[in-house]
Amino acid sequence: MLTSKNEGGRHTFNGLLTHVEMKPAELLLQEPRFSLHLHEAQILSAWYITIGSTECWELFNNKGHLVLQLLTVHPIQPTAYLLFNKSQDIKINS
Repeated sequence: MLTSKNEGGRHTFNGLLTHVEMKPAELLLQEPRFSLHLHEAQILSAWYITIGSTECWELFNNKGHLVLQLLTVHPIQPTAYLLFNKSQDIKINS
């Protein structure tokens, strides 16, 4: 079970406190390093959250199912984002 929770503005990922940086997905689409991974249909009403420096997680709605997918992050640009619906806690069965 992979879990992300919003606890009064603090987010946890699998119970670990993470550094959170929320941005509209539309703004991040302009960043070249995400252009190969993201598709408009997957990012409507979604946000990114920074969770670390070596992994990039993408959360999107695929035919009514929330899908969490590990993406490759370029080692020179290690900022990682989790695609996240800002208004909900996320619980995903692995």
